[in-house]
Amino acid sequence: MLEILRRKVKTRLVSMREVAEKYPAPLFPRIQKFMWPVYVGNEKYEVNYGLGLMQWEHVRDMKLILPPMIRRPSGRPKQTKRKEVDEARKMDQN
Repeated sequence: MLEILRRKVKTRLVSMREVAEKYPAPLFPRIQKFMWPVYVGNEKYEVNYGLGLMQWEHVRDMKLILPPMIRRPSGRPKQTKRKEVDEARKMDQN
């Protein structure tokens, strides 16, 4: 069964690659709606992607959102016992 799935995936990838190679534009129309290249210099481009950036409303007079207060747990904090230098040796001998 896995072999059948592998073959189907491979044939689909090959067919999609052939379609993409025949397409005249650098990006398909659906992709081009959401992605746009931005020249960043030195013959390099950055691809911006996203729906929310252009569709988000600009918020004015927004209240400052602070992080939650850190609460100390109730009760006395646990102390870790410091072992003496010779205490570790005592345990190894037993």
